[in-house]
Amino acid sequence: MAVRLKDIAEACGMDPSTVSRALRGDPRVKEETRQRIVAIASSLGYEPNLNARSLVAGRSQTVWMLLSSLHSTHEVGPAAHVSMVLAQQGYETFIAQFHGDLERYAALLRKLNQGMADGALIIPGPLHVLTPLQRLMDQQYPLVFLDRHIEGAPVPYVTTANVDAAAELCRRCLQDGARSAVLLFPPQNPVQKARYRGVMETVKQHDIPWLSGRDCSERLLAQLPTPIAILSTDQTTISDFLQTHQTVLQHKTMIFSVFDAWRGEPWPALRVHVCRQDFNRIAELGATILLEQIESGRGYNSFQPVFVPPLAFDLVERRF
Repeated sequence: MAVRLKDIAEACGMDPSTVSRALRGDPRVKEETRQRIVAIASSLGYEPNLNARSLVAGRSQTVWMLLSSLHSTHEVGPAAHVSMVLAQQGYETFIAQFHGDLERYAALLRKLNQGMADGALIIPGPLHVLTPLQRLMDQQYPLVFLDRHIEGAPVPYVTTANVDAAAELCRRCLQDGARSAVLLFPPQNPVQKARYRGVMETVKQHDIPWLSGRDCSERLLAQLPTPIAILSTDQTTISDFLQTHQTVLQHKTMIFSVFDAWRGEPWPALRVHVCRQDFNRIAELGATILLEQIESGRGYNSFQPVFVPPLAFDLVERRF
């Protein structure tokens, strides 16, 4: 049987209202009295009714983190870090995965509309879809986008300083002797667009020939002076590009650059420059901004986008 406030009051020889205030940490109760009541309540096996407390406070003390899946280390790490940051402030974190399914994504957003949590950190799904989010945004529901954001949405977001990071990757390729560049950043989201811009501005500043991945042909690639810097968000995109253009590239000297990781040898490149993003910092700042929204009730316009510098730049060189 659950221990009631009345049971604790009888054991303490006090009024139930005093016991209730002490267990809530009400400053009207002297600290010595509060400690005595808490000790007796603990000895009786008392557990607070969190649901009732949440109704009184108007909050659930729960935050959702909405993401596609936990298959990627880029999502696992931030999820774990968010949970730790929020726990320090007395909030529980619920990880909600939509597995790339737009209908499930919309269903989870509708649950947020039903008051399932006090706010949400979101690594967004399809970036062109605003409808499932519109009602939340109309209500100024506490939201923060992590890593990437939805263009046109007023929601605060925290991401890598992608323009600067991509520009630095390009500079490192140029310092290694690159005399031309291929930019493999399809404009499918704001992150890719920012990286494309950073590299494009850098190659123009250095007045070297460059091609966009969308404009490449065997004839144009063959005309690029070597070494060629091939810059992309990930290793898979570069591998696919090499396979598509293997005839013209097999005898070219190349330098690659990517974000976050390169697996194995850099071959056929001389080396690979890797920009590692600071996902833990992104998660920490996102959680902090979300808590400010929840606690203060401030609207989206009170918060500016936050751009986090890269964690490090690594170099992968041939060993064989």
